[in-house]
Amino acid sequence: MKKGCRIGIIFSVPILAVLLIKYVVPAYQRFTTGKLLPCIYYATTGYLCPGCGVTRSIYALAKGNILLSLRNNPIVLLIILFLILFYIEILSGLFGKSIKAVPRNKSVICLILGGLMLFYILRNFIGFLAPL
Repeated sequence: MKKGCRIGIIFSVPILAVLLIKYVVPAYQRFTTGKLLPCIYYATTGYLCPGCGVTRSIYALAKGNILLSLRNNPIVLLIILFLILFYIEILSGLFGKSIKAVPRNKSVICLILGGLMLFYILRNFIGFLAPL
């Protein structure tokens, strides 16, 4: 693939992501009944799974409400942050510089994963951590 084509593809990714979040997600919400799919894990066990609140978090983010998105499920914003950092790495490699924006230290990764696991355990016992 030619370098100009790669640059075009790389720069079109953020534009397509913004268009998807801005127009497709709210359009889908308008055409559905407004009810979200129930969580099978929650219906079976009565406990919140790590994915509970992701759909509501994405809807809140599409509407520009970052705090509500964080409240419903913080993993969505964490994933977006890592995608942005990976994108910066790809862009820097495309222009000849090697920047490592994503932390690759095992202790940082363990700290992030441990914090998420603790959050998902605590959200089942502390009411204000549960998704809205």
